[in-house]
Amino acid sequence: MFNQMEVKSFLQKKKFTYLSIEEDYNAAAAMLRERMKFSGGKLITDIFGYIEVRYQNIIFLTEIYSDDLDYLWPNYLKLIEAFILRGEASISFSNSQALLSIKQVHNQLYFQVHNKKIVLPSREFLITMLTGSKRFFQFLIDVTGNTNMKLQLDKAHS
Repeated sequence: MFNQMEVKSFLQKKKFTYLSIEEDYNAAAAMLRERMKFSGGKLITDIFGYIEVRYQNIIFLTEIYSDDLDYLWPNYLKLIEAFILRGEASISFSNSQALLSIKQVHNQLYFQVHNKKIVLPSREFLITMLTGSKRFFQFLIDVTGNTNMKLQLDKAHS
C-alpha cells in the first residue's frame, strides 16, 4: 500500500513550539517574513526546526533531531544521493550527535537513528523525502525570494 509515509517540515515559532509549513503555510510564511523585517530585509540564514517522518502513523524522526532546516534538507538530499549510488548511506545530526543510517536490503530500506530501527519500502521513502524537500525549498523561494535555494530545489527534482 502506497502513501503510508508522510514527511513534514516544522519551523520553530518559540522554544518548543513549531509550525508545520504543510499544515499552516500562511502562518509559517508570515513568521518568516516578520523575521526578515527584523533582520533588515536580509535573507534568513538560520531557519531552525525539524523534519518529521512517520510511517504507518509511527513517528520516527521528531524534534529531537532539530537543526536549521536549510541545513537538514540538503543533508537529506546528500543521504538520498549516496543511498542511490551505493545502496547505503549515513549522516550525522549536528545538534544531537545522532547518526542516521539507511541501507538497501532487497526491495526494503533499513532505517536506523539511535536505537530506533524501522524497515520501509525503498521507493516510497525516496519519493516521500524528495517530495518533502521540494515543498520546503519551494516554500523558502516563495517566501524569502532566496533564489539560492533553487539549486537545492533543482537537485530534489533530478
